This record gives sequence, structure tokens and C-alpha cells, in this order.
Amino acid sequence: MTYVLRTASLTKKYKSRNVINHVNLNIQRGEIYAVLGKSGAGKTTLLRMLMGLVNPTGGEIEWFGQKSIRTNPRLYEKIGIMTGASGFVPHLTAAENLDIHRMLMGVPSRRYVDEALENVNLTAASNIRFAKLSFGMQQRLGLARALLHQPELLLLDEPFNGLDSQEMQQMYHLLGSLSQSRKTAMVISSRVVSVVQPIARRIGVLHEGTIVAELDDDTLALKTRQYIRLRVNDDMKASFLLEQYMAVYDYIVLQPGLILIYEHMECLPDIARLMVEHKVDILELCPVQRKMEDYMMELMRENGREPNP
Repeated sequence: MTYVLRTASLTKKYKSRNVINHVNLNIQRGEIYAVLGKSGAGKTTLLRMLMGLVNPTGGEIEWFGQKSIRTNPRLYEKIGIMTGASGFVPHLTAAENLDIHRMLMGVPSRRYVDEALENVNLTAASNIRFAKLSFGMQQRLGLARALLHQPELLLLDEPFNGLDSQEMQQMYHLLGSLSQSRKTAMVISSRVVSVVQPIARRIGVLHEGTIVAELDDDTLALKTRQYIRLRVNDDMKASFLLEQYMAVYDYIVLQPGLILIYEHMECLPDIARLMVEHKVDILELCPVQRKMEDYMMELMRENGREPNP
């Protein structure tokens, strides 16, 4: 299989410190991949290497099956990058700024500027000076620049920063549409899992330069699903009662006396009544909604990388 983007043991070292440590990525056409990590995890360094802006210390990167982007400059025609809203002239309008970048990028027609502004819902702001745009609008203008030449791969460094909920929903719709209709592949970095979970098909958890886990959306949904926490003095008897009297089968005995029930969330009173009637002592009975952020912290602890408080 030929990947749009692939890395093998990608490493970046500054002095004696590995900022990126043997990262392996395989990104297919149309896939939206999120790199999730806290500040200082190495997200921006990784994205800049993928953009060809920073040279790796070790390992390799392949863009569309090619190993050198600098000796194959036409590869840049297939890649759109967003590193915030830098590179725009404050006293020029949104449209004028994009038109300058269009010419620098060799995009032939002015219509691509209008189309890019429309895609990010900035048509009404096309004649507003960049300095007068809100931060969220500046972010969207940065995305419009990345879309000017209709790339096959988007590399977006924290594109959701500064967006309100409505702008974020518009961004989700746009990126999802590009993934579906144009099969545009994307690598998106973020510090917040709940921001990228609605759009990403896979999430790589980056901590101290290492991908400590890769999760698809089904795995995330499973790991963060709601459940009932039931602690009793006799888990074998309680399990029997749940199956025989309430047809509860989606549960696990996590440890002696502790049962996690993943169905019948509305039946807490019935569970309590059943246990009392059959003389099973209830030590704890409560619903739990596991937060995605808590699961990410647990992943880091399991890998021996407890994040700094």
C-alpha cells in the first residue's frame, strides 16, 4: 500500500534531548489523524518535520512515496500547511493577503481565493483588514491559505485554537467534507482530546516525544463509555442475580467485590432493590461517565510517563 504520508523511526534531537523519539506514522488517503499531547510534548516539532521545515535527526519521512521533499519541490503542490495565522500583512484585507499567497504559490486563478474564503465562511470578511479580524477569523484565514491549491494532504498545527463552538462546528463540517469528497488526508495537532475526537478517525497520544498509544474512534468510545459501579460483599452472588433476574450480561468483575455494568444505566433503583432482597451488602452503587482526558492520563501512567502536574 502507498501511503500519503509515512514515517519510520522519526527522531529529532536537540543537544542531548530527544524531542521526537522513533515516531511511526502511516496516513492513508482521506484519513484524519490527530496528534494529541500537552504543551511541550513535541507536537509542533513533529508537524514541522512533516512539513519539511525541520530536518530530522534520524529515521525517514515519505510523502506520496517520495523520501525527499526538498529535492522534489512539486510535492509541495500536494501539501497544505497551517501553522497559525502567521505570514499575513496586517494592513491588507483577508482577500488581498490570500491573493498574495496565491501568486507566490503559483495558483493560476483568482477564483481560488474566493472559493477558499467561502470554504471557511469568511466571504463576508474578505474586505476587512487582517489586523481587524478576530483571532478565530485569523485562524480560519490560515486554513483558507492552506486550501488555496486544493492539496491532497493537510498538516494543521492546532487549527481549533481560538474558535468558538459555532466556528468549531463549521470547521468539523469543512474538514469532514474534504476528507469524504476529495479524499484529502489530514494530520491535526491538538492539546485537547474532546476537540479532535469528533473529527479524527485515529488519535496518536504523544508524550515526551513518543507516541504512547494509537486509538481509533471505536476504541475511544469503548474506553470512555458510561457504566454503573457496583461494589458488594459477594461479587459471585451479585453477578448471578444480575444475569438471572435482570438479564445483565455486559459487565466485568474488575476486582474482588467490584462489578462494572455497561448496560441498563436507568436501572440503579432496580439493582439496589435486587441486592437488598437477596441479602447482598451494597458498599457502592453509582453511575460513572469516564472522561476522555482521564483515560489519556491513565495511558501515560501505564507507559511509565506520568505527566508533570
